[in-house]
Order: sequence, then structure tokens, then C-alpha cells
Amino acid sequence: MTRYHIRHHVKHHWHRAKSHVHNKMAAPHQYLSEKIGWYRWWHEHDIHRHIHYAAMLVGIILATYYVMLDGIFQRLQYSATDIIGLIS
Repeated sequence: MTRYHIRHHVKHHWHRAKSHVHNKMAAPHQYLSEKIGWYRWWHEHDIHRHIHYAAMLVGIILATYYVMLDGIFQRLQYSATDIIGLIS
């Protein structure tokens, strides 16, 4: 597969996923825009998209950090158990 085909394949799936999310969120977004003034006000600002992307990035970083810390703590726990077993 050439780079062009790979890029085209990734773009296609990215657009499908984006379209799927848009279709699922369109009705709630429309309802909230009609009923809640601050929601409509917020989404009319140009910066709201950047804030959403920043929040997603922070969420991904925190999730990755949590998974890494969990793995480190499990290794430390197993190491401590091995050390206690050697001492006993």
C-alpha cells in the first residue's frame, strides 16, 4: 500500500467517525441551543472549539498518565511482595 492509499484510508475512517459523532450529537445540541441561552452563546464563540480540543487532549493525557501510574504501582506492589517473601 502506498502512502497515498494509507493517507486516504485514514482520512476516510476519520471522516466516518466524525460524521457518526455529529449525527448522534445533532439533536441534543439543537435542543440545548434552543432552550439554554449560555449554551448557545458559548457555541457561537470562535474559541469554543479550541477549548473542546484542549479538554480532550488533557483528558487523553490524564488517562494515559493514570494507566502508566497503575502499571508502575502494580510493579512496585509485586516487588514489595517478593522482598517480603524473601525476608520471611
